[in-house]
Amino acid sequence: MKFMMGPTTVLTILIILCLHLIPSCIEKESSYALKIEPDYINLGNIQLPKDSIVSKEFKVRNIGDSTIYIMKLDVSCNCMEIIGQPDSIQPGDTKIYVLRMKVPNEAGKFSKNIYLRSNSKNQVDIIHVYGNIKPISKSLK
Repeated sequence: MKFMMGPTTVLTILIILCLHLIPSCIEKESSYALKIEPDYINLGNIQLPKDSIVSKEFKVRNIGDSTIYIMKLDVSCNCMEIIGQPDSIQPGDTKIYVLRMKVPNEAGKFSKNIYLRSNSKNQVDIIHVYGNIKPISKSLK
């Protein structure tokens, strides 16, 4: 006895399979997710002597349901450093890092980046750092 399926039956089976498989794919992708707060760092107007250090804290929170491994924290300029070691972050936990930046010699606006490399769905998250160096008046020296 042969069992024959019509095109409607085949289409129905395919739709049921797709509806069953798609949520599990979405679930796996979103299980490696992190949130960076703030997602950019505005150092504002800086009026300090050159070579002074400006610091700003940022947080990396695991909003997924799998462990996030921070593999590397890179910076776009050797005038910046990140205080805090690459580490694992358990689901729901937060890791705090501190940006330390040496005030550049030249006045004007600047824009730099922090690159956070991890096993999150983005693999590399970019935190933009910007501000404006104001010249120091003679009375502040």
